[in-house]
Amino acid sequence: MALNIEGADIGYDQTGLTNLIKDIKTNVIDDACTKLDTAAANLEKDLEPVWQGHSAKQFIKNMNEDIKAIKAALNTAKDALEKELSQITNAMTQIDQDLVK
Repeated sequence: MALNIEGADIGYDQTGLTNLIKDIKTNVIDDACTKLDTAAANLEKDLEPVWQGHSAKQFIKNMNEDIKAIKAALNTAKDALEKELSQITNAMTQIDQDLVK
């Protein structure tokens, strides 16, 4: 929806906002999570022949816990952004509806 008054546009593209959220999830969050998993697996594979024992196992455990926390934080941030954009979309819808009353 858009309104043009003397060359000034006001409005929003609800489909565009929905696609933006999907793109952020796919191109940013999912990609970052995949890269974290891949890097952790490669690091673990590279460390295995040169670092043995309890400290090596603890390092890998801590690294995997940190990765899990980072992935959860990324998804939480995406959810917060999605909520914020939903609120903006709802506000813009209300503004558009109020213009035609």
